Amino acid sequence: MLREDNADLRLMDLGYELGLIGADAVKDLRARREQIAAEIRRIKETVLRPAPPVNAYLEDQGSKPLSRRFTWTS
Repeated sequence: MLREDNADLRLMDLGYELGLIGADAVKDLRARREQIAAEIRRIKETVLRPAPPVNAYLEDQGSKPLSRRFTWTS
């Protein structure tokens, strides 16, 4: 099943090729795609290490403290 929340990311290039979407809209879409890609790269590169401030925050949020370094891809 396809989701409607990302239809623009999936279909706007095709709409542009068919002449249904203007160049400005596609330019904005491509900039947004780059922002999304940059944020995904930033998240993947973020490392959390066990430290008192980090563990205190996690415990305040109802999570277990870290016992080892953590990345979003590990």
